[in-house]
Amino acid sequence: MTALAGGGPAPAPSVLREGDARGGPRLVIGFDGSPPSERAVKFGIRWARGSLGAIWLVHATTSERHVAEPLTDEELSAPSAAIVRAMESWASEARSHGISVTTVLREGPARDVLLAVVKEVRAEAILVGTRGRTDANRLLLGSVSAHVATRSPVPTLVVP
Repeated sequence: MTALAGGGPAPAPSVLREGDARGGPRLVIGFDGSPPSERAVKFGIRWARGSLGAIWLVHATTSERHVAEPLTDEELSAPSAAIVRAMESWASEARSHGISVTTVLREGPARDVLLAVVKEVRAEAILVGTRGRTDANRLLLGSVSAHVATRSPVPTLVVP
């Protein structure tokens, strides 16, 4: 099994299952647990299902310990545990359709993590959800989907 972990400790295993394409598309799908990211996963499963493709389901984490006040270790690990459960559920569904799935949990900014995994696994496309932020919020907070779409070396599908 090839670990896809970047530098630094991850809150959970970097690779939970490793995928291998069997002739179908090699898709990287960004997952943050939001409804748009779930729709991106559903679309990716439909796309890969007919052709026995492979999916890398990717979630980026941050080790930010301060928001308004310091977070406990338990508070920091709770979202990651929920994300891992959700990713494993989606991976199980994809596998039931004959799709090979790798789930990746990696430390770092989502836009950088997604683009790194695309290059590492030689993906043919990347799927990301969009939260539909207003122009003002996008300027202040940034947009992972816009960053990925404009810098990806492969086609990017942004799912609303």
